[in-house]
Amino acid sequence: MFDPNAIASVNSGIFGLESSEEEASLIYLPVPWEVTTSYGVGTAGGPSAILEASRQVDLFDFNVLRPYEAGLFLLKESPAIQASNVVHQIMASEVIGCLETSAPIEAYQAELQKVNEACEKMNAFVYEKTSGFLDQGKIVGILGGDHSVPFGALKALGERQKFGILHIDAHFDLRQAYEGFTWSHASIMYNVLKNIEAVEKVVQVGIRDFCEQEFDLVRSYSSRIVAFFDEILSDFQFLFFSFEESTFLTLLRNSSRSVLFNLMVEFFFKSLLFLSGCYSL
Repeated sequence: MFDPNAIASVNSGIFGLESSEEEASLIYLPVPWEVTTSYGVGTAGGPSAILEASRQVDLFDFNVLRPYEAGLFLLKESPAIQASNVVHQIMASEVIGCLETSAPIEAYQAELQKVNEACEKMNAFVYEKTSGFLDQGKIVGILGGDHSVPFGALKALGERQKFGILHIDAHFDLRQAYEGFTWSHASIMYNVLKNIEAVEKVVQVGIRDFCEQEFDLVRSYSSRIVAFFDEILSDFQFLFFSFEESTFLTLLRNSSRSVLFNLMVEFFFKSLLFLSGCYSL
């Protein structure tokens, strides 16, 4: 019998739980993928790092009391995704290296095409897995991996309902095929807005590093994008846990009112070696 006060076993599931896939109401889908990462590597190790660290987390919560009773289950990583990530990350790094040295990109068109095709297959994998679990009435959490990994899950959800995205990041991620990669980590929000009409609003928080093209795109998508810039948030010293009407939470609530109850959240922790890609609340 599961004891929430005991030490987690090294062979236990996420958070040390013993839930099965069948009985769990929340399924974590690991996507160890960082093919188009343009600066620094390590995000593909995110799912395994999260699993290991989760066993050190206490499970009691003041508000929910015993959240583990809902059933939480982390799937095993796909060997096919793991292998494809290794092979195509090498190809992508060759293309990026070519761009950084101003070498003729024509010599790497074959590699570029293969990377784009591999990313499409990854999207299809996430889409199919997410669709299957949504059809079972389960909640799906995507654990990446680089920023590109949630697209398939967002597409699957968009076929079932309208929703909004709360995107906490330093970047807009609105690049169009960044470095030639259609499904680049820096292009996730561009691809979402272009391809998923069910996304009614994208609320972006903490933005501080972006290009002119992205800024122009934000203005052109003014009805679907609300941006909170890091500089402005810092100047006003917003308090996340205050109940005053002038707080950040109030502004956020007002900006996403139409989609408040169907909100996808993307957390991109830039200072860590792993990314927790996308949670469905």
